[in-house]
Amino acid sequence: MKKSRIIKQESGNGPAARFYAAVSGEHLATQSAPIRTAWLIERLACQRGWPAGELLGSESELREQLGVGREALREAISILSNRGVVEARRGRHGGVQVLSCDLMRTTGAVAAYLRAIEGDGDQVKRCVAGFDRLLAHRLSRRNGPLPARQAGEAVRRWLARAGEHPVYLLYAQVIETLTAAGPGDAPVPSALLDAVGRGDAAAIASALGTIALDSPDPSNDPLAQSAHARAFAIAQALLDRAALDGERELGNEVSLCDEFSASRSVIRQSLRILQDLDVVQSRLGRSGGYEFKRPRPIGVIRQVYAWLAACRLCPFGLVELVWDHNATNVRMAADRLASLPEGEKERHLAALDEVLEQKDDAQRFVNLQKRLGELAACPLVDILARSIVSYQARQPDERPEPWAALSFVAEERQIVAALRAGQPDRAEAAIRAMENKLLEALRDTPDAPAAIRQADKHSTTTVTQ
Repeated sequence: MKKSRIIKQESGNGPAARFYAAVSGEHLATQSAPIRTAWLIERLACQRGWPAGELLGSESELREQLGVGREALREAISILSNRGVVEARRGRHGGVQVLSCDLMRTTGAVAAYLRAIEGDGDQVKRCVAGFDRLLAHRLSRRNGPLPARQAGEAVRRWLARAGEHPVYLLYAQVIETLTAAGPGDAPVPSALLDAVGRGDAAAIASALGTIALDSPDPSNDPLAQSAHARAFAIAQALLDRAALDGERELGNEVSLCDEFSASRSVIRQSLRILQDLDVVQSRLGRSGGYEFKRPRPIGVIRQVYAWLAACRLCPFGLVELVWDHNATNVRMAADRLASLPEGEKERHLAALDEVLEQKDDAQRFVNLQKRLGELAACPLVDILARSIVSYQARQPDERPEPWAALSFVAEERQIVAALRAGQPDRAEAAIRAMENKLLEALRDTPDAPAAIRQADKHSTTTVTQ
């Protein structure tokens, strides 16, 4: 008996779809059938609770459920297989099997994106500073003693574990992939322990900033030492080469086969992984081949989406984390703004003023966060914030209406005015006021999830720098 379709085809025109497009930059209606089908498969896995090890169905069953053609489905499965999301099992009892999304693979995707967009030598330092501020927000609200530190555990990884949330572990792993993360036996500064005990977010961030980081050591790359497929290791090696040597030309399939002593099928899979991250493009013609390009964020957003789903994170349970990202961005934007020459500072402020004139509330809100992210110049915080919000927006059936219906224009004007006046405390207070406004609206929604009803309100009083 045929199964009925359980996934409703999206028009791409609803509030959730428009919000997702604004955050991620991906307009699904304009994408190819395989890419849209890949999203449908991921949503199906999400709706089933991401059942790692179980079959979503056979190819024929999925074609019927999703309402797609054979070629689109098979290409979508290939895309998701390269991400490590699903695999195709052959045989009489075969089908599309859900995989447990690996932290190391997701780490590799985020690190690859950061390497591909690297603008200057200070980028890693800014990423670490952003992570420190996020940790500070989390630890300032922690109750009870910190867990025992494990032997050889770097300070930031230990505190990420103390944060008791998988996203902080992802941050720590990315930082350790980009740097040597400092010696694992480094002592914990007494000022840090004191700040955590007092719940002082500003002091925690300041103390974390005193912990030095070393340069990256490619031989200690945890991704290269893991049990990932050969194809993913080659893709990572190509990205490392581009980051370290500034090399843009990859060559063609034949030259890559010779370079890595790999079969053409393995090289093609490596290239598909890089194409899925949107960091390479093919060059046609007699001297054709592949070359690196500056990626769009959607490649890594889709990688993080699958990992968040595999962690079975409730979209509503991420609200506090999203606003901690927003608060971190506005703080870092204020710090950078204060260091800029007057002319450049005014140019950034004028761009923020221009965003405030936009009439569409959701579009204005997203554009303001993007502008603040650009000004903060911390791509790790920016891309993970956009990934988390995209994950929330891609689950519209569970989302109360106030999420898309609120206007924050008054608070947004306060943020820009505070940045212009050089008052970061006031700017962050406006961010927290927006968060409380959203939480209040969600709490008043019938059948609001427990994660929202039980969320503590943040104080909107001024915080100490």
